[in-house]
Amino acid sequence: RTRAAAKRRVQDAFAQVARHAEREAVVLAVENHGCLPGTGAEHVEMLEAVGSPNLRAVVDVGNYMQSGQEAHVGTALAASHAAYVHFKDFRKVPDPASPWGWNVQPCTVGDGDVDLRACCRALRDAGYGGFVGVEYEGTEPEATGVRRSLAATVAALR
Repeated sequence: RTRAAAKRRVQDAFAQVARHAEREAVVLAVENHGCLPGTGAEHVEMLEAVGSPNLRAVVDVGNYMQSGQEAHVGTALAASHAAYVHFKDFRKVPDPASPWGWNVQPCTVGDGDVDLRACCRALRDAGYGGFVGVEYEGTEPEATGVRRSLAATVAALR
């Protein structure tokens, strides 16, 4: 299947679940996940195609990088649709086989290439006032990696 056909199929599914969410008065939030939707523009396009106030975005700042987009750029595009935000971090690793020339490697939040402060600015500029969670995928032991990730997140939010 082509990417366009896949996008239509996913949007049709989102439209179906959004109708149920509207009836039940709940908000469903769709996370960008490095595929569909991958970039901030795709995230917004898919949500706006459904057009339901009950279908919003989970903005995972790191995941935009899996689609070749800088985290703060994707965050700025999708921030006005955010119901919830995850902070995680990736390091860029050169990859000539990738369309954008790099791949990503998970790391402790604050140690990678995600511009956390620029992501925070984008969220504030869009009026986001909700929660920001830490999603830890680093290779450092959780006992220290989660603690350091939380500290980096708090510092960026100040």
